[in-house]
Amino acid sequence: MSKEMLALQGKALAIAKELKKAREKVNKSQRDVSIFLGYGSPQFVSNWERAVALPPLKDLKKLCKFLNTDFYFFAQRIVEYKRDETVYNTRRDVGLC
Repeated sequence: MSKEMLALQGKALAIAKELKKAREKVNKSQRDVSIFLGYGSPQFVSNWERAVALPPLKDLKKLCKFLNTDFYFFAQRIVEYKRDETVYNTRRDVGLC
């Protein structure tokens, strides 16, 4: 695995860890979060907390309000991750990594 991919995974894991920490700090379950956001299953939240996926930006403000945490903290990290992921995928697709 390349250093770039490892760095991406590290960023995703850091976001996941902070999301879980924020949820636990306000004593909410994954189900509580999923119901609040209108998702059919807590699996979505579980995926975020395991860095399988990231929360969609369209729901991030509502999520942060529910978790009583800083929207800009998470928005900045998610946007940075998406930018780095796009760069990595582009470099991979043209054979640069």
